[in-house]
Amino acid sequence: MQQNQVIQSVTYILCGALLQMFTGIGDSWAGSLAAIFGFIIFLNGLGQLKTGLDETGQGAVSLLTIGAIIGAASALFSMIPILGMLGGIGFIIAFGLELFGLLKLRSSSSIGQIGKDGSMLLIIAMGLAILTAIIGMVPFVGGFFASFIALTALILVFYGWLKVQRGLLANA
Repeated sequence: MQQNQVIQSVTYILCGALLQMFTGIGDSWAGSLAAIFGFIIFLNGLGQLKTGLDETGQGAVSLLTIGAIIGAASALFSMIPILGMLGGIGFIIAFGLELFGLLKLRSSSSIGQIGKDGSMLLIIAMGLAILTAIIGMVPFVGGFFASFIALTALILVFYGWLKVQRGLLANA
């Protein structure tokens, strides 16, 4: 994979991941639309990245892709008042699949040690995202506490994908 392809794919993934994590901070229809757009950008970046990874990395991207599709559907459901609870459950499932995908990505030799360190940050961020979705379902105070956890996850996602990008570039 060429360096500019690596940079472009991880840039898409990074932007999409940040937008999808924004849903934990901004709990409104605009936040849900941003999350849906984020999942679409995330999927685009994953499609580009998949070609430059080894077999383990490609399997990880497949899990991340399935998680992103479920996450986009969940963001759509969260905009519908009665089905909003299904959105929260869907986010937990989506982030769980992404967590397993990131655990698998950590085993990929294509991302190098720097990328493996970044994937660890991403694993922690996905754990926090799952916690955000669970706490966010608690009536009245859940959204308040979930916002702080989501902000932490957002920062970890940013630095995690940057490290994965550096690891990919070092191995390219």
